[in-house]
Amino acid sequence: MAETPESQAASAPDNTHWGVAYLREDLQDLRQQIRDDVKDLRQQIAETNKRIDEFSQTLGQQIAETNKRIDEFSQTLGQQIAGTNKRIDEFSQTLGQQIAETNKRVDETNRLIDSRFAWLITTVVALTGILIAVIKL
Repeated sequence: MAETPESQAASAPDNTHWGVAYLREDLQDLRQQIRDDVKDLRQQIAETNKRIDEFSQTLGQQIAETNKRIDEFSQTLGQQIAGTNKRIDEFSQTLGQQIAETNKRVDETNRLIDSRFAWLITTVVALTGILIAVIKL
């Protein structure tokens, strides 16, 4: 029996050596797998960054095109507003002229009415004087 524990004790260091060797190989395999996984992860991150950059560039182009369309619309709208303002100014000027002409005609009509009224009053006074003179005679 004494021989059995010694033989086990002698074989234990031999098994330990193999166990450490296998453990070392497993650790190296794990390190390599981690390196591969990190490499794959970095590639995925690089691809994601590339897609983000492409999307950002596309989005920037779309924004630039939208801004250009807004500027064109704003310019067109400004021209239309300027045209409308010009037409309003022309209409206002024409209306002002027509009002001035109407006022002139009203003034002329008032002067004509005033002169005819004066003639009417003068005629009435003259006829009244003639009637009084005829009645007294």
